[in-house]
This record gives sequence, structure tokens and C-alpha cells, in this order.
Amino acid sequence: MPGSDGGSFVAQSNDAVTVQVTNQGGAADPYAFFDGSQYILYVPTFNGPVPLQQISVYTSPTIGGPYTLFSGLPSGALSTGGGQASGFHNAALGQYWHYENGVSAVYEAIASTLDQQISLPPQPPAPPGGPPPPGTIRATPVITPETLGLPPTTSIQHPKFAPNTP
Repeated sequence: MPGSDGGSFVAQSNDAVTVQVTNQGGAADPYAFFDGSQYILYVPTFNGPVPLQQISVYTSPTIGGPYTLFSGLPSGALSTGGGQASGFHNAALGQYWHYENGVSAVYEAIASTLDQQISLPPQPPAPPGGPPPPGTIRATPVITPETLGLPPTTSIQHPKFAPNTP
């Protein structure tokens, strides 16, 4: 609600986004951020636009939507095989900072445009993989159980990002 600084909310009469999934699919924990010209919504889906777990990207000129599946990525997929995600647009550097959790780490990928897909390293128990597919950015771990002083079996979930501003 304007002027409430996030303290009050008003229900909208419209659906901000419609996510297509199969009867065995679902969507979870969306994350929105602004890149200076549009709002970007990351929605983790399973059996959504593609029959895998993926981060689907939707865009809208307004925070309240309506959001449409981003056509700059194949099937709107920022990445496949990960979990929850968040993002940030660094206007000063002209970069999109993407964060996504794998099985036991939070991964970061930095892209110059929104239409660059992210490739997470193969997750255990998968065997080590080769290079990422052409045109994708290989995400690197930035938070692991070890960096937090925790046992390696610790699961790290739901990475969120927000600028530290007053």
C-alpha cells in the first residue's frame, strides 16, 4: 500500500501470474525484483513449462502484473535442476545476479542480460559433468555448509537477496 513502507497490503482483484503445470506439477515461493525497466518474477516450478524442475522467469511492467512468461529464454527457463532462486539487478555494473540453491549449496551466476541461462554443476549423486551447454553461464557455489562451519551433510535452501540499504 503506498506510503506504508511494506507495513500494509491490499489484495488485488486480478491474478498477477498464471503458472501452467501438469496435474503432478506445482509452483513454489516466487521472488520478484526490478531491473530499472520491468519487474522480474522467478517461480520455481516442477512439471511446468518443461517437464523438469526449473526456475521459470516472468516479466511485467508493474509489480502487480500481469506477468508473462519471458520469451528470451527457452520455455522461460532460467535454469533446470536447482531449487529456490532470487535475483538482483546491479544497475551500476549492468549485471543480473542470480542465486539458486542446489542440494548442498547456494550458487551464484552473474549475467549481462536476462536471456542468459544458468547451468548448475551436477548435483550429487550425479557424476561430475562436463562444461555447461553453449551459451549458458556456469553457476559457482558462494555459500556451502563448509563456509558456514556446518557438517557437509547440511542442506541449504531458499536463498534470498536484498540490498542492505536503510
